[in-house]
Amino acid sequence: MTENLIGAVAGMTFALCIGLLITLSKAHQAILRIEGRVNALMNQSGIDSHEMAAEEAKKLARAGKKIEAIKAYRDLTGCGLSEAKMKVEEMM
Repeated sequence: MTENLIGAVAGMTFALCIGLLITLSKAHQAILRIEGRVNALMNQSGIDSHEMAAEEAKKLARAGKKIEAIKAYRDLTGCGLSEAKMKVEEMM
């Protein structure tokens, strides 16, 4: 009896995990499509996200908000932490 219950719980847990992974995968694909559309719109509008990120990060860095500047640069460009930190330190 106990073995059957453990097996049933393990099976349901496995099924829930698979369902969650499928849902997350679909959400990730939707986000990638949206990012692609946003990038296309920005390119058509002549907006340079790296330039925009640099301007925002410069404002924050000059105000002494280094961490906020790094976060803003990462959010707007999608780059990694070390690259954002390096760029912000160059701006300071």
